[in-house]
Amino acid sequence: MTGVGLEPSAHPLLGAEVEDPDTGGLVLTGRVSRSTHPWTGDHTVHGRVLLPGTALLELALQASDRTGCQSIEELVLETPLRIPQSTGVRLRVGVSAADGTDRRTVTIWSRPEDEDPSWTRHASGRLAPGVGAGHHTPELPWPPGDAARMPGDPYRELAARGYEYGPVFQGVRAVWTHGEAGRARDQGSRGPGRRHHTERHRPLRLAGLACPPR
Repeated sequence: MTGVGLEPSAHPLLGAEVEDPDTGGLVLTGRVSRSTHPWTGDHTVHGRVLLPGTALLELALQASDRTGCQSIEELVLETPLRIPQSTGVRLRVGVSAADGTDRRTVTIWSRPEDEDPSWTRHASGRLAPGVGAGHHTPELPWPPGDAARMPGDPYRELAARGYEYGPVFQGVRAVWTHGEAGRARDQGSRGPGRRHHTERHRPLRLAGLACPPR
């Protein structure tokens, strides 16, 4: 990899990176397919295998880490990233040079290997040099006193809405509704450190069961 001027990457979705010496920007490159990343087959939406939005968040986190930023100030998901049946998808994560406040823009692109060679942008956002203030949510009793536990299998309900999740994404054990809000109880992370994006995805999607289908 270094023989062609690229820095190798050990990340499972990213293979290499190259810095622009003129601007100070960075490009991360990678590839994803159902054969090299079989867990993607467990994330099907209306019959299409899609890369989870939390995987796009993970790519942005990698961009933040490798440019010295400490937080993702904003990330807008724009277009689903479909993974074809038999071929792969090339990934590009572009990071701009730092502006006057040391913030950088980040964009995430893909190009299927078996279709139109044009690139599609899936997410865009902004990286910040400092740790974001975030939104603090006070701890509530579990379960909330006047909440109602949803009966039945939450994943069966999601499948009826077109979201079919295999074992990798089935970590939530209970979903509770409280008015128009929802809370999901996850079985827990696999270990210390940053959570795998499939684990971040579980409570986010299951909490959405509190919202009626449209």
